Amino acid sequence: MVYGTSYFPTLTDAHKYYGVLGFYPSDVDNKIEDGEIHIGIPIFLAILRKDQGGSKRWFIAEDVWMRDKLSEELSSLSYKETTG
Repeated sequence: MVYGTSYFPTLTDAHKYYGVLGFYPSDVDNKIEDGEIHIGIPIFLAILRKDQGGSKRWFIAEDVWMRDKLSEELSSLSYKETTG
């Protein structure tokens, strides 16, 4: 199974993601200040994928097969592709 993380590559992506859930940009900014969500690249193995509202978010895999698949997918991407 693949799970979305609390990491977004940009503030704009976080605003897009939470905007469709009814949150205002100031609400999202407060989530960042409170440490509930994060902007940037996570320190764990993750892959950047499209998510709701036209946003991008970092995802992780629960099972070994999917984690290996994501690892292969990530290793085939360039730095520019993984950071948007």
